[in-house]
Amino acid sequence: MGKLAGKAKAAAGSLTGNDALAREGRLQEAAVDAEKDAAREAGDAQRAEEAAELQEQRSQAELERRRLTAELQTTDAEKQAEAARLEQEKRAEQQAASEQVGAAAQQRATDEAAREAKAAAEEERIAREQDAARLEEEARKTEVLADAEAEQQARRERAVADAERAEAEAEARAEAKAVEDERTAREQEAARLEDEARRAEARADAIDPEANA
Repeated sequence: MGKLAGKAKAAAGSLTGNDALAREGRLQEAAVDAEKDAAREAGDAQRAEEAAELQEQRSQAELERRRLTAELQTTDAEKQAEAARLEQEKRAEQQAASEQVGAAAQQRATDEAAREAKAAAEEERIAREQDAARLEEEARKTEVLADAEAEQQARRERAVADAERAEAEAEARAEAKAVEDERTAREQEAARLEDEARRAEARADAIDPEANA
């Protein structure tokens, strides 16, 4: 409404030759435009900050995923080294047992070691799969949140654009109406003055018909 009032003042000042009124209207209109620009810049800054925060969250999630992956790889290597050490010890024990109790005992020990190694490997595999699934789920959730935020941001920007367009259209209609009202008022004023002139002439004729002959 401030901008509309400024336009109306500027138009009225131009039509009536009132430079002060016209200047006041232009200044008021410029002030409203400046306020709108400031509000738009503030909104842009807020959106940029939100985007930066979202990017930071994504980066943190990626760093956490890499850290956990590195830990899993380190744990794998340690487990493999421990398994190799245990395997060597078991082989030594099995060798001693085989020398003492014979081939049958040695076979039983070997089978038992294989079963234990297989069970340990299966447990490790399950643990790795569970960790990988957890990381994948976290990444998916982060991506969903990012997509939702981007969609909300797009909706907010569309709403702002629609509101600004509607406001501009309303101001244009109001300005056109103000100009039309001014034109009508001037026409009515001209008709009134013309009517008064005709009446004055008629009165003069009635008073002194010869003077206006």
